[in-house]
Amino acid sequence: MLTWGTLLKQSAQTALEQLLEKLGWKTIATIALLLLTLFGAPFLIHSHPSTVEVKSLIFAGLQNVDELATVTMDAKATVKLEKTNEFLGMQIGQTNFVYEGVSKVQAGINLKQLQVQSISPDRRKVHIVLPAPYIRDLGLDVEHSTILADYTDWFADKSTPELQEEAQLKAMAVIKQQSCEGRILEAANSSAKALLTGVLTKVGFNQIEIDTQLPQESACR
Repeated sequence: MLTWGTLLKQSAQTALEQLLEKLGWKTIATIALLLLTLFGAPFLIHSHPSTVEVKSLIFAGLQNVDELATVTMDAKATVKLEKTNEFLGMQIGQTNFVYEGVSKVQAGINLKQLQVQSISPDRRKVHIVLPAPYIRDLGLDVEHSTILADYTDWFADKSTPELQEEAQLKAMAVIKQQSCEGRILEAANSSAKALLTGVLTKVGFNQIEIDTQLPQESACR
């Protein structure tokens, strides 16, 4: 026996089917697109923020750079090279070359290795882990670097371009070591943490946890 409720339900279902058939799927799709435009995606579906979304927000806030230089410092080092000249096992002269190398050292992190550990559903809390900092760039400023001394004692050859190149490489190695001893990598960690906190705050996160990692031993070799 059919009840009034059953008849009403069947009538409503039939009316809906007739309406869908009359409007057509193109019209329905247009209405759905209009609702999406007016009210946004949450009107249709509620999704949790993804790690990809958070990474995209960070990259956009940092102008889409892959490698982030967070600390830049000026440095210089003075090195001395001595090349002896021997005859029949006896030293008969020496070439002396003193070079002062000047450089700008950059340290930072590789944003491609950034990890998003967790995100709250309300998009207010985020936890990320930064990769270990590294020396991003250490270029010798040849124009401002100087040959402080270039002389020979007794019977010795004059300095060669190869000797100057060796002095430049040695100066860069000393600068790198001095920068590490000056804790440039630790400063890069602190700067990166502060920078990313600012970026995430601007996009709406108010509980931000950022973990940093100790520099790898190979970073200063």
